[in-house]
Amino acid sequence: TYDRANAVINQLKDTALHASESIRNSNRRKPKIVHERCICIKPQIYANPLKSIMIGGHLAPEMIEMAGGISGLSLPGEPCRWIDSNLVVDYQPDIIIDNRCTACPIRKDDKIEDREGWNEIPAVKNKRVFRFNTNIANPNLCFNAGLEEIVSIVLDNE
Repeated sequence: TYDRANAVINQLKDTALHASESIRNSNRRKPKIVHERCICIKPQIYANPLKSIMIGGHLAPEMIEMAGGISGLSLPGEPCRWIDSNLVVDYQPDIIIDNRCTACPIRKDDKIEDREGWNEIPAVKNKRVFRFNTNIANPNLCFNAGLEEIVSIVLDNE
């Protein structure tokens, strides 16, 4: 109903405003963040994490930026997409959000920390790879929980 929808919209706005104020009021450097999605959303394509990964789109880049991070490999509103794994190495993110499902047949043999060349990425070197249970890539009502999760890791970033 209209009142319920309006209440949800206002709650989302309040969460976003609070997150933005928390970040604006700190003098921290904005961390570069990569959000890796599970390949299960595109099961017809076989992924090889040594060559390509799926990065989050839709709401994820906007949420990363609202939380005070920089989403340099994906832009707000664009869909999840495949990128060359070397782009992540070149980007040198400070934080990696691992949003891959635990049942994925590819993920079971793939640890982000063990990928060739990824040990030199600041996020991996500094143990700043975070496993998220909240789906932050798709437009859904997990927005508040996901945004709060991103804000907490950005504010904790040193």
